[in-house]
Amino acid sequence: MFQMSTSFSREESPTFNWLPSPPRHSPIVSGPSHGAHSSGGQSDEIVLTHESDYALTSQDNEIENTDDRLPISFNEHGQWNGPPNFLTLIEEITRSKIGLGYATWKEVPQEYKEDIWNFVHNMYQVTAIHKKCVLAKANSAWRTEKSNKKRLLNDVTSVEEEKRKLPAYNKKEYWEKFINNISDPKWLKKSEQAAEARSNVKAQYTGGRKGVPTRWNELEKESPIGQIYWPDVFLKTHRPTPDDDPSSSKSQAAAKLALMKEAYDKNPSTQKCLGTDAVTEIYGADQMGYIRGMGAGISKSQFLAAEFMKDKLQEVRNKLRKEMQKNEALKAQLDAERQQNSTAIHGQIYDSSYQQGIGIPSSSPSSFGLCCLRNFRKKVVALAYVDTKLLIDDHFDCMIEEIIDPTAMLCDKDNDDVLGNVERSEFFKWPKAYVTTVGEPSS
Repeated sequence: MFQMSTSFSREESPTFNWLPSPPRHSPIVSGPSHGAHSSGGQSDEIVLTHESDYALTSQDNEIENTDDRLPISFNEHGQWNGPPNFLTLIEEITRSKIGLGYATWKEVPQEYKEDIWNFVHNMYQVTAIHKKCVLAKANSAWRTEKSNKKRLLNDVTSVEEEKRKLPAYNKKEYWEKFINNISDPKWLKKSEQAAEARSNVKAQYTGGRKGVPTRWNELEKESPIGQIYWPDVFLKTHRPTPDDDPSSSKSQAAAKLALMKEAYDKNPSTQKCLGTDAVTEIYGADQMGYIRGMGAGISKSQFLAAEFMKDKLQEVRNKLRKEMQKNEALKAQLDAERQQNSTAIHGQIYDSSYQQGIGIPSSSPSSFGLCCLRNFRKKVVALAYVDTKLLIDDHFDCMIEEIIDPTAMLCDKDNDDVLGNVERSEFFKWPKAYVTTVGEPSS
């Protein structure tokens, strides 16, 4: 394990360095990490330990060492699937990098955001296409930290007293800016509007720390057909517990969810399409272009585009599965026919004196044997009679018996000719390295 030493100065941004970590039982610094309150002008230094189930190495900060980075996966909507350690890291690095003194996320310097992205990118196997998702999580973590600090001041009446109530590991100047921002009448009005909006939430998320993407992935694995719909995830992540008062918000939410489940069970065929599903039927149409219950930032157009591509991918997979089954059946049929006819074929080919003695014309020259023709990937593309006694320029003369892949390219033609154009009585050449006798495995 390693720990991260974060140094701060009043003029410069914090810097991060890996140091040997203390034992696992050492305390983890929580809360924003912007230096302890000190009276002098010296820069403050704090230690932030990222608790993880993985051991970090000194190469985790190097972009080129991608093999040493921790794996992480994202779904088709850009949401991450994986352990909570990923989100924990983003929260910790955001708290330690960005102070509370900025009024909005837009005011945060771009270099700080780039530092967060680079830090996460060096530790996890994330690509540039997911940078927007990582920074959105950082924005959410930063706003959550500001809300948590605001709750600590609910019992404080004066601004001066709020400024004196400086939490640990926060710089005084950032804290004073934060107090000035939340004391502004515009901010207070916006805060009241947000509180009213939260009180009017129709369905409270109860899925826990796993999040919607992880729950979706788990339900897909549990599904017998490997496919689920939006209402399935909504029912899994919204489970309000009613209380004794039927008119309370919890009881009403539970009753609404029961109606939704009833509508879902009544007509499962309409759950795939947005607008006819049980969630829309009970809770109403979504506002602002986003889908209720899918997590932050998933728009309808984004969801529909992903579902369209998923359907197309499923069609391709089904078609590929049918082709594989067809090829397997053909292979089994060829193996059975080869097993039945191998003795007769070899007798006809190699016992030419017997054939001539009884007056039966040979179906192929006596020096020819039944062989497998393979392509450059060592896959069998045809069965052919091959003159194994005559080798010219590392090529054998061949005569087709059975074509397995008609699109395989010929080696002795100037143009782009394929096996499907070869007549049964026509001779062509095939490289010696890609000719094997029947039953012989490829090298």
